[in-house]
Amino acid sequence: MTAVMPKLDPSAVTQVQDLRTLNSAPSPIRRELRADEIRIAQYTPFPRENASQQPRVGFTRDVSALGMCLGVDQPEPIGALLKIDVRRLDGESMGASIARVVWCTGSRDGRHWIGLDLLCETNGKRTELAAEA
Repeated sequence: MTAVMPKLDPSAVTQVQDLRTLNSAPSPIRRELRADEIRIAQYTPFPRENASQQPRVGFTRDVSALGMCLGVDQPEPIGALLKIDVRRLDGESMGASIARVVWCTGSRDGRHWIGLDLLCETNGKRTELAAEA
């Protein structure tokens, strides 16, 4: 809960009487704008435990500069770190990020929704050097 609180609008937090009310709200008021974009996202645990780990595939929903909601087939533990690579419509990478799972919930169709707090971009000199090679 501590990772989500700073993103809430302070005026909304003062109106909340207890945490159960905040957790049950369908969509808390947030400071950053969110886009309802559906994009394919590949993700792997970070750091990878072994080279044979294959990326998993999900799709975005409710994306902002600081986080996103991801629809996936398997639940992820709260607090887990994931390397997320969101793809453009043409399949090209929009850049990878490291994200922390802040919530996870199941749905009726057997899929899972995970809330991600984007921590940092992984696009740096290593990516630029790989492009030059």
